[in-house]
Amino acid sequence: MVDRDPASADDTGIAPQWDERSRDRAGLVRWPVSPAGGDDHPTQRTGPRRVYGGAVPSGQSASGGSPAPAGDPLARMLGRVVADRYELDAVIGRRPAGVAYRAVDRAWRVGDPGRRLVSLTMLDADRGAEPGLAARIDRVAAEVRSLAHPVFDVPSDVVRDGHRLIVVSEHRAGRTLHSLLGGGLGMGWPLRNVLPIGHRIADGLTEAHRAGLAHGGLSLETVLLSADEAVHVLDFGLGAASSPVAPAPSGDVLALARVVHALLAGGAVRPEAPPVRPPGLSEAAWRALLRGLAGTPDGDPATAETFMVSLEDPGWFGRLVRRRPR
Repeated sequence: MVDRDPASADDTGIAPQWDERSRDRAGLVRWPVSPAGGDDHPTQRTGPRRVYGGAVPSGQSASGGSPAPAGDPLARMLGRVVADRYELDAVIGRRPAGVAYRAVDRAWRVGDPGRRLVSLTMLDADRGAEPGLAARIDRVAAEVRSLAHPVFDVPSDVVRDGHRLIVVSEHRAGRTLHSLLGGGLGMGWPLRNVLPIGHRIADGLTEAHRAGLAHGGLSLETVLLSADEAVHVLDFGLGAASSPVAPAPSGDVLALARVVHALLAGGAVRPEAPPVRPPGLSEAAWRALLRGLAGTPDGDPATAETFMVSLEDPGWFGRLVRRRPR
């Protein structure tokens, strides 16, 4: 799916790409990931040093020696047991809904369903305090689970630890699209690599929209590419449950267009800024992408799948067939 040089790839099968210019809201450098971690890890170091699991494991620093730096507020949580069950093992990274950690489920036993390693998303304090939020997340998760679509990573549990609301889901080993984009604008992926990823996302979104559901938080940070190049959409339901107004499918289609544009362009462009034409993109595909980035009004028949199909170049035979009368 993704072109890569096998000699430069790590044991995830995905070549690491470093982006020291990309920082989260706390001003911390964002890191890519190795197989056990899942996402990029914010740390205060500035050199491109690889870290275990794409995260700082409990009791270690990024260099594997002394305890994690006291200045890293995320790493200070490592080693804690939350909800009397989940031991925080590594920092995965910041996601739109909150901070994600890898954790060990201490209640899990061999033969139990699921896996011992899980991912925990600690919702930001302002979201976690909303009354009825846990019930809404449970309800949306049950609806998404009924779809049984493999692209969606559905929450398996919602727990409280003091004032914190924590969403539990299966741990996925891989990298978010955000962590894979390291070259900057003008250094994006070719359309042939982006199309399979976009189609996989669109297939899941189209099925969810038919069932009356919308993600509400699709972004580069909530799409993960695993070592076997499977696509996983994370945090489905967190954006929907946290919003007082139910998200519309048209918002997901717009979000998908922005994800595709970022992959092609080499990085996200602010929504208020004019779109940048990715290098090598055909005129027809560029016009289709601009239509997607313009958004669709509620009730428009356009779907996520029709948007992705519009990006494809049918070639001379396809153009000939399209011109034939039906």
